[in-house]
Amino acid sequence: MLKKDKDTIDWLTFMQSLQSIAQTGIAYAKDVYDKERYQDILNLVSDQYADITGAEQTKVKATLFNEVGYATPKICVRGLCFKGDKILLVKEREENLWSLPGGWAEINLSPSESLIKEIKEETGLDSEVTCLLSLWDKQKHDHPEHWPHTYLAFYHCKLLGGVMQTSHEISEIEFFNIDSLPELSTHRVTEKQILTLVNMVKNKGNADFD
Repeated sequence: MLKKDKDTIDWLTFMQSLQSIAQTGIAYAKDVYDKERYQDILNLVSDQYADITGAEQTKVKATLFNEVGYATPKICVRGLCFKGDKILLVKEREENLWSLPGGWAEINLSPSESLIKEIKEETGLDSEVTCLLSLWDKQKHDHPEHWPHTYLAFYHCKLLGGVMQTSHEISEIEFFNIDSLPELSTHRVTEKQILTLVNMVKNKGNADFD
């Protein structure tokens, strides 16, 4: 077997795999000692992730290692909204970069209901979802490495009205021409993805996946 150099090891994927095994093990193990062993693995992965990324350990445990049950990917929903030939983008305060509006799908809401809620909260605009454009596995696209493993659901949305207003998460809201996009938050959406989505809407193509 070819030995890999330590700098070429995909640590993020390795730790995500261990985390999912431990989380699922805690959910289904019957023996109390097995649960303790899985929890030890979870704590170890959490500590290593914090060391490698420089993230605050308590925040890592609270946001990444606090889920229960069978481990599955999370789903993020985002909307492509047009005003003429321009598309709606929002500037995230966290990174000071731009993205299509949206965020994590919420419990007790369908994906489209979650998106409508996110667009309203981030922009002040009312919308309706017209169709699913794509369901993409984030790991199979040119995003920076990011935890947790995420599926990206992009929808075509029609704006119905409302008054544009920023929020505690969003500092600016603007419509952009496709050929003059601002600097994007690439862990949320890439320029290649936006261009693909716009082309799908214009050509009425089938939804894309993976």
